[in-house]
Amino acid sequence: MRPVAPIRRILPLLLAPLVAAGTLVAAAGPAAAAPAPKWSVDIPAPIRESSPLVVDLDGGGLDVAFGAHDGKVYALHGSDGSAVGGWPRATSHAINSSPAAADTDGDGHPELFIGSGVGSHGTCSGGAVYSFDHDGTQRFRYQGSDQDCASQAVHSTPAIGDINRDGVADATVGMLGLTMPSLSQSGAMNPGWPYYTDDTVFSSPALVDVNGDGQTDVVVGGDSSPGAPIDFRGGMVRAIGGAGNTIWEFRVNEMVRSSPSVGDIDGDGVPEIVFGTGDFWVRNGGASDATKVYALNLNGTLKWVRDTGGYTLASPTLADFDGNGVLDVGIGTFEGSNPGMVFALRGTNGSDLPGFPRASGGGVVLGQITTADFNGDGAQDLLVPTGGGLFAYDGRTGRLLFGLNQGNTAFQNSPAVVDIDGNGLLDIIAVGTRANGGGVAYRYEMGSADNAQLGSLGWHTFRKDERRTGSWIPTPLTQAPVNTCAQAGPGGYWLVASDGGIFAFCDAKFFGSTGAVRLNQPIVGMATTPSGNGYWLVARDGGIFAFGDARFLGSTGAISLNQPIVGMARTPSGNGYFLVAADGGIFAFGDAAFRGSTGAIKLAQPIKGMTTTPSGNGYRLVASDGGIFAFGDATFQGSTGALRLARPIVGMAATPTGNGYWLVASDGGIFAFGDAAFRGSTGAARLNQPIVAMARNPGGSGYWLLALDGGIFSFGVNFFGSAGALRLNQPIVAMAVPKGA
Repeated sequence: MRPVAPIRRILPLLLAPLVAAGTLVAAAGPAAAAPAPKWSVDIPAPIRESSPLVVDLDGGGLDVAFGAHDGKVYALHGSDGSAVGGWPRATSHAINSSPAAADTDGDGHPELFIGSGVGSHGTCSGGAVYSFDHDGTQRFRYQGSDQDCASQAVHSTPAIGDINRDGVADATVGMLGLTMPSLSQSGAMNPGWPYYTDDTVFSSPALVDVNGDGQTDVVVGGDSSPGAPIDFRGGMVRAIGGAGNTIWEFRVNEMVRSSPSVGDIDGDGVPEIVFGTGDFWVRNGGASDATKVYALNLNGTLKWVRDTGGYTLASPTLADFDGNGVLDVGIGTFEGSNPGMVFALRGTNGSDLPGFPRASGGGVVLGQITTADFNGDGAQDLLVPTGGGLFAYDGRTGRLLFGLNQGNTAFQNSPAVVDIDGNGLLDIIAVGTRANGGGVAYRYEMGSADNAQLGSLGWHTFRKDERRTGSWIPTPLTQAPVNTCAQAGPGGYWLVASDGGIFAFCDAKFFGSTGAVRLNQPIVGMATTPSGNGYWLVARDGGIFAFGDARFLGSTGAISLNQPIVGMARTPSGNGYFLVAADGGIFAFGDAAFRGSTGAIKLAQPIKGMTTTPSGNGYRLVASDGGIFAFGDATFQGSTGALRLARPIVGMAATPTGNGYWLVASDGGIFAFGDAAFRGSTGAARLNQPIVAMARNPGGSGYWLLALDGGIFSFGVNFFGSAGALRLNQPIVAMAVPKGA
């Protein structure tokens, strides 16, 4: 566990709109007439980093949705700015997150996803992830928490897309805490998530397949503080797989508040990942990377880095500024020694395009630049949000095209460019904060004489599209489920619920269950036969249920026990088995030989499980404090009996040699002894449900941890599936592996 420490804060200067006479930079005269105002709507609260989403909510044409610091999500008709029916909708906290939308449930209407909670309101000030139907009806609310924060704020914007190939759209988002979730479209946590980040994530995820396995992955920035378990001062960009597994990590010495953008920036047909950094560590002891823009190859290795001299909090924009058919990189700077500058960089090497860098015209830049071909010359022009207005610059030359709301509105987010009413003329949709602290939404329309068009290779809205994928690479909303077994290779496992329901995965075949039987006592454990063609289930009263080639060899079902049965283990031949009670009493059947017990000993803590030796001439018992009791030829290799544990021990597994063993706690903490190798744990992660059991693979190279909800966590072994996303009648209590011990 990492020590409790303050998580990153957004700087206090963002509590007020970035509008002041001193922030404005004089610009050359405009090269084109400014777009005409069509409507403006006052909002009774500041609008800071929540960028407008253009989407048809009510079937009557394109609408505009955004969040404000009064905690409400607003939706306005694009035609005239009037409120869409059912909106605004309240959330629990102020909003900096931007809405994302897609038809995730197949009803023909878009669903909206957004976070609430802002870092500027204090550490652990709270928030949640929300989803709304098109009519404003709340679909779900997910509130994250961790050991530091009872309620995590959600500054990040959800990215919508199926990341685990289960055929269901997911919403993946960062949080201001120690973990980040990936939720199915209905609000259920995806198996393997939440992902442990170790510090705050302001960054919004991008979606792209980074390793070529045909499955969409998550690329996101983050912060990192000194102290276990990661113990690094700075930040990083991570690529995370759909099961919550880290694919790669690229570290810098400043937090990565910027959101990564994905696209082919050198024209070689392979996408790259581009990101800025942040400004926390540079203000707290120094950080040389706070002013840099990075381009990474898809495998996480460095392609190039460019120092801008100003803090690069904004998210990079990937668009063709010079009209050569290849994506370039655009970004503005915040503060630092070179504040309020606009950079347009060649994607091949990060060098400057003609006319850039240049002053933004309105001071600091925090929002992502958007683009369109405003002057009809075949190249993308830059629409730059600043603390003192919106400014459009010619992508080919850097010359000012026009300015909007100069000196009276701060834009800390990204405007959207779209033909919102279908009349053939481009519109600019922008939301911001006036100098008096009130919010405002604007629609402007380009004139017909400008020949303005969206053009090719443009970035027209925050995070590229409505789903906020941050990527030029098409990522499907849903993906057909893959054959997990074929992908993972040979192997499998069974899970058993307390009603005796069996969940069989891959090479573990179904041979029967007690799921439809009325049991006297719940199932508490299971064991597999040596062939893997059968298994035994044991109930709390010692009742035995045999399936497949497992033979019934006796039980304690008719005996009055001092303490309930808590587990079982078979002999190497499969012609016998042991049952163990909570007091350590041992009951041996078939060729299982009694070697001793703790039944007559006063234990500090109850017994939770047992393992047998390879010879079958011994066994070990483990108590909930990690105390180990060895009998027969079982050797003592160590214990946690004298340690103060964060959570109790709930299970154990022995190595194939019998010269080592693992203990697992209910938080997934792993303790390895003898020749048992530590392969990883969930001890630092926030679990949906506690761990209840573990099992090793036949070769002993790794192990699985089993949670109460059927979630599986794989370490050094392949993942074959889980029951984590299923609605269970009863909780999962045990697991077994074909041909396992």
